[in-house]
Amino acid sequence: ALVHALISLMTVVEDSNVIWRTDYDTLLEVQRIAKNILSLGSVFTEKGRMAIAETERYFLQRRISPGGSADLLSVTITLYLLEHKEFPNDIF
Repeated sequence: ALVHALISLMTVVEDSNVIWRTDYDTLLEVQRIAKNILSLGSVFTEKGRMAIAETERYFLQRRISPGGSADLLSVTITLYLLEHKEFPNDIF
């Protein structure tokens, strides 16, 4: 669920970390790749999981880091935990 949330964020976030490490065109590419992963079913399908693994390798090669999206995910997790005190068992 958290990986899916991160990919969902990556489709829309104007991620300054991506821009800083690369350029604005790469940000647009990251958003396009994330949208494609969602269209393949994200973590919920084999094709989606394969696309995630391929994307991870590609990002590592190009030093692309969606850190801004990851920061927003961490805020989301924090707010959830403040309200609910724990994750539901089925999130793992």
